[in-house]
Amino acid sequence: MSVWTAIKETIEVNFDNRTRFEIATEWFYALQDQNITIEKIQEWQKWLAESPENAKEYERVEEVLNLTGDTEGLAWPDDFELLSDDYDGNAKVANWKQSNQRWTFNPFRQLNLRDLAQLKALQLSALSVVFAALFTIAFFNLADFSGNSELEVAIFESTTGENKLITLSDGSLLTLGAQSLVSVAYSNERRKIFLERGEAFFDVAKNPERPFSVITGNRVVTAIGTQFNISKQYDRVVVTVAEGKISLSPETNDEPIENKDKAYLVTGQQVTYTASSVSNVINTSAKAPLSWRNGKLQYMEEKLIYVVEDINRYSNIKIRFADEKTKAMLYSGTVFTANLKDWISVLPNAFPITVSYISESEVILSRLDKQS
Repeated sequence: MSVWTAIKETIEVNFDNRTRFEIATEWFYALQDQNITIEKIQEWQKWLAESPENAKEYERVEEVLNLTGDTEGLAWPDDFELLSDDYDGNAKVANWKQSNQRWTFNPFRQLNLRDLAQLKALQLSALSVVFAALFTIAFFNLADFSGNSELEVAIFESTTGENKLITLSDGSLLTLGAQSLVSVAYSNERRKIFLERGEAFFDVAKNPERPFSVITGNRVVTAIGTQFNISKQYDRVVVTVAEGKISLSPETNDEPIENKDKAYLVTGQQVTYTASSVSNVINTSAKAPLSWRNGKLQYMEEKLIYVVEDINRYSNIKIRFADEKTKAMLYSGTVFTANLKDWISVLPNAFPITVSYISESEVILSRLDKQS
C-alpha cells in the first residue's frame, strides 16, 4: 500500500494532538481524491476561513509537497522489509547506506517497528511521522546546505508519558519530552533540528565549524556547544539555557514581529516568544524548566492553560477547559508525572473550580461561580 493510499484512507481519523501542519497535510491529500464530495470541499473551505494561519499553513504544505514530487513512489514497508532493515542507529547513516544517494531517510526504523504484531496499531503514528518527514526533506534539502554536501535526515518521536534519550551522530544528546516530534538534518557544514511539537533538551557536542541550530515557530536557536531546553506550546515557545551560550534570531529577515534583532542568552537565562513578539531576556533558575527529565513539572505563577498542556503530554487522562477564566488562573507548585490522577483530584482545593469526569479518559475544568 502506498503512503498516499494509507493517508487517504485515514483522513477521517481525529487526532487529539494534531498540529496545524498535520491537519493541512491531511487536507492536501484529501483534495487529491477525484471522488471528493462538495460537503468535504466546503468543510475544507470552512477550516481555511477559521484562521489566517490555516490558509498560510495550507499554502506552505502545498508548496512543500509539490516540491517533493509524486509521493506514490514511497511504498509502505511490508513485513519482510521491516525485518530485513538492519540499521540500528549505532553508525552514521552515511557509513551504513549502500547507495550513493545524496540523503537517506528511513522514518520506520525511528519508529522501532520491531514487533510485527504491533504494526497495525502503529501505522497511524507512522503516518504522522511521514507528514513531518515530507516537510523535513523539502525544507532541509532546499535550505542553505551546500549543494555538494551529503545530507543525513532522521525523525524522532516520543509517545504519551515517554521521555526519550537519543544520541545523535555527532555525539550530541537529545532528550525528548512526552508527545514530542523532531526532525534532524545534518550535513558536513551544518547541524539543524526542527522541533515540530512538544519539548526537548539539547546537550550539544562542541564543533565551532559546524553550527548547531534548532528551528521552531518563527525563530532559530543557535549554539556552538551548550545545554538548553525548548518547550513549544500552542501559542508560544520558551527557551532556557542550562549551560553555555546561545543566540536567538528570526528564521527570516522579513517577519513583522517586535524585537526582531538577534538576542544572546547565557547560563540561567530564559526567553519566551510568540508569532508576533519576543519577551525580554530574564534570569531564572534552570532547575524548574529542566525538572521534567526527572518526572517533575515545576511552575511558578504559570497560567493553568500552559500547565495543563504539559500534563496532557504525560497523561492518558486529557484535561479540557470549560471557560477562559479557568485557563488564566495562576499555578505555583510541583506536578509529579507518576501521580497525575492525584494532582487532578486536589485541584479544587487550590482553585475555585470543579473537576468533571466526562469519561475515564477526559476531564473538564470549569470555574466555580460564587453564590450571591
